[in-house]
Amino acid sequence: RTDGSYWEDFNYAISPTEPGSTFKLATMMALLEDKKVSLDQMITLEHGAWKTAGQTVYDSEVHKENEVTVKHAFELSSNVAMAKMVSASYTDNPGQFLRHLKKMRMDTVTGIDLVGERSPVIYKPGGRFWGPTTLPWMAFGYILSVSPLQTTMLYNAIANNGKMMRPYLISAVKEEGVLLREFEPRTVDENICSALTLQQLKGCLEGVCVNGTAKEVFKNSADRVASKKGT
Repeated sequence: RTDGSYWEDFNYAISPTEPGSTFKLATMMALLEDKKVSLDQMITLEHGAWKTAGQTVYDSEVHKENEVTVKHAFELSSNVAMAKMVSASYTDNPGQFLRHLKKMRMDTVTGIDLVGERSPVIYKPGGRFWGPTTLPWMAFGYILSVSPLQTTMLYNAIANNGKMMRPYLISAVKEEGVLLREFEPRTVDENICSALTLQQLKGCLEGVCVNGTAKEVFKNSADRVASKKGT
């Protein structure tokens, strides 16, 4: 605070919470890896509202376009598109989608050298919290909890040409100049996805900044930028 006082609080970077729209990168990775969709196929955004299992998925805004490509649906961050694609692709086999989240290490702590990292929460079929709306809501980052650091690991892996690294803060511990312990960068997955999916995802993230929700932010950027806006 400005008066100099302070208090202890959660370390929110390593505390699970609903990731919201940043999670759509994970959804797209699963869909593209399984070849459930192609980026140029068309999808209907249902004018921003889609009913399923007695509930309604809403987009944050009513889009001017209703028939768009899968790629542009990602650029627009459409909840409806993500929910529809995941429902159509994985309702009969939700475990297939969940296995992708496991490969992305969304189901476990990062292992960073900090005290207090809490485990993520991802519901599974057969559990008391699993229902007909769980899968479509997970598609756009709700009804699950992961930490911001887990999300960062995933985005960093895309930026790092598919190689996922374990995060760490301390490179070495020394006492009076004597090295006691050293920490090296550790790879947890050499290839988080196929080369083709990686290329497609980078194109989607760049598209967010050119044709999507972040185009106004980066319209005068001197560099190419890949990003995803989130809740």
